[in-house]
Amino acid sequence: MDARDHDTARLLLNQVLEAYETKAPKAMAVLEAGFEEETKDLLLPEKYRKRLRTTNALERLNEEILLRKRVIRIFPNRESALRLIGALLMEID
Repeated sequence: MDARDHDTARLLLNQVLEAYETKAPKAMAVLEAGFEEETKDLLLPEKYRKRLRTTNALERLNEEILLRKRVIRIFPNRESALRLIGALLMEID
């Protein structure tokens, strides 16, 4: 993202909307509808933004789940899988 703050992001959004609203009105409507949700990290201090922008934490969590899943191999039901994931999340927290 090129924007350093929310106002700059809004300005860039408006430029894109003006340029493409006649060519792709549905896409621009989706872009405008999701703008606030997708730029909420700009309200935080810059030192936290990179951690929120990357997927490293999610990738690590998925690796931990896979490691534990390999030990068990087959879950008898969905609830047992959710218990394992819940226990892992509690351990990490």
